[in-house]
Amino acid sequence: MAGVALANGQGALNYEEAFKLVGANFFTMLGVEAESAEGEFVVFEGSPLDIDGRVRAVRNAAGKVDVWA
Repeated sequence: MAGVALANGQGALNYEEAFKLVGANFFTMLGVEAESAEGEFVVFEGSPLDIDGRVRAVRNAAGKVDVWA
């Protein structure tokens, strides 16, 4: 959704602001207190803001890693 907002926002968002929408800053902007994301990560092939960006790996807080080829 951040990529759609960037592409169609007519300049309302710049790349940096849109990128913040896909991270922990998302919770801050909504005023929601999030648990620590320490140790969690997502690996993208391409930009997470591009329609063809793909998630290739995810690590959750429990330490489980899922990888997609």
